[in-house]
Amino acid sequence: MGRRSKVFISYRRDRDAEDARRVRQALERALGAGRVAMDEPGVRRPQAAGAAPDRRFAETGALVVLISDRWLDRAGPNGVRRLGDAAQLQQKEIAAAIKAGAPVLPVLLNGAARPVAAALPKEIAALARPKPILLRSAHLQSDLTGLQGAVKALLGGGAP
Repeated sequence: MGRRSKVFISYRRDRDAEDARRVRQALERALGAGRVAMDEPGVRRPQAAGAAPDRRFAETGALVVLISDRWLDRAGPNGVRRLGDAAQLQQKEIAAAIKAGAPVLPVLLNGAARPVAAALPKEIAALARPKPILLRSAHLQSDLTGLQGAVKALLGGGAP
């Protein structure tokens, strides 16, 4: 397995966990077991609290970012917009992947709006560049097939 042969799925743990599980299952079917990673809700990470997730992206060939409705403006428990909160995990994951040179692939869930660079924090503005993949409940299987193809292309064919 190549150095950059893995895919990491970044998602909002409090609201997109079910979609993340579906995406993981579809990507594992396409890429093989052990090539797709994501944090599980409720599972404590081994990193020190507040540490950037940079180590996770050493072998990441692509970061799949799930974006649901109100993703840009949703506030956290402290009332601060999540994407403006430097401690927000998903923002840290995206920034770390971009910094590590891993391509990011936005996936818009059920009609979510495509983010524009001007609305994103500077360190994750590159998320607005790639054409997003749509993942819609009404077209779930065909959309997952499209996602599988896009991820394989990012990984250079992706065949295990």
